[in-house]
Amino acid sequence: MLKSAWQLPIIFVALTMAAPARPADIWVAANVHGSVFELLNDQWRELKNGDGVASGIAVRTLQAGRVRLVRQGQVLALDPNTAIVATGGGAGVTVQQYAGTVTLTGADIARAQLVTP
Repeated sequence: MLKSAWQLPIIFVALTMAAPARPADIWVAANVHGSVFELLNDQWRELKNGDGVASGIAVRTLQAGRVRLVRQGQVLALDPNTAIVATGGGAGVTVQQYAGTVTLTGADIARAQLVTP
């Protein structure tokens, strides 16, 4: 229970900060072929066409897997045996690549950063 009226704005700000990723921070899986997974709550979940992947979530493809992740006119194309984590919001994106081949095309790729092992 609230002890005073000033606590309500603080709770609102806290809930806003803990909200799920904004739509601009969601990558949409397109052209999913073969086995493609995202890591949620320490478990790999298979992606299907149209599924959303939030910024900061690991994505991997297996030997026959391919996927295009689309967000705000940007496209991340993952070839087979690829593992990445894409972070950032708006037009900026950082892609941490752990394995495989990833290609970034589309809008404002000058603000993109690729980090490899």
